[in-house]
Amino acid sequence: MQVRKAMAAWDNLLGRTFRLLGEGIADPGAFHQATERARVDASEALYEALNDGLYIPATQGSDARERLEFGDYPGLRDDPADSKWVLDKFEKATEALNAMAERDMDPSSDAWVELWEDTRRHILGAHRCRADLSHALMRHVETIADVTTIETRNGDRTGLA
Repeated sequence: MQVRKAMAAWDNLLGRTFRLLGEGIADPGAFHQATERARVDASEALYEALNDGLYIPATQGSDARERLEFGDYPGLRDDPADSKWVLDKFEKATEALNAMAERDMDPSSDAWVELWEDTRRHILGAHRCRADLSHALMRHVETIADVTTIETRNGDRTGLA
């Protein structure tokens, strides 16, 4: 549950900062500081998952030991293979936001629009990766704790997520 909580907090930070940057009111220094905390919390949670017997590959450099598999929810994204390395995805999204924050550009310029779209793509990639991981973790919880997850995404479906 700590992994889900830490990744959700970082995901929320990215989304909130992206909206604030779009409005021109984000504080890059505060974002950098909050990102460092989110990065530490996420890394610690992923390492602590080992205490629960879960090895979650967080970076492309992770080795190929037996691990929690995720990334098999094709309805959540265009390319399921795009959601494998959660920390890598979040680092890329954070770097894209930092690049956006450091640019002093006219928001109506083509360059700004291109940067905004690229940053949005990275943030969505991180968000989708977190969603995959969250689903995989809940599937694991269902297995070990005999819990059934109710699907509420569309408000009219029930059953296993």
